[in-house]
Amino acid sequence: MRKKLIITAVVATLSLPVMADTPLEKCKVVSDLANTIMERRQAGADMAGLLEIAKDSDLATFLIMEAYKQPQFNTEEIKLRTIRNFKNDVMRKCMED
Repeated sequence: MRKKLIITAVVATLSLPVMADTPLEKCKVVSDLANTIMERRQAGADMAGLLEIAKDSDLATFLIMEAYKQPQFNTEEIKLRTIRNFKNDVMRKCMED
């Protein structure tokens, strides 16, 4: 339940007018959302539940779809590496745009 509230808060934040002054600030918000989504994916969260929460955010929906293309891992070390890599990939792609 707590994670659902966190994702809902992040999605709500993204639906507000962008107040980031720089591309770096904007991309940090996006990569933080990617981090949260991948954390939930690696914890075994139901994809349909996440999509229901994110239904008003195209960005969150896109990130969920991308996160669920990755396998769910068993070991904590690999889960953390997968989360970090996903967050960094999203940050890099955002900064390139």
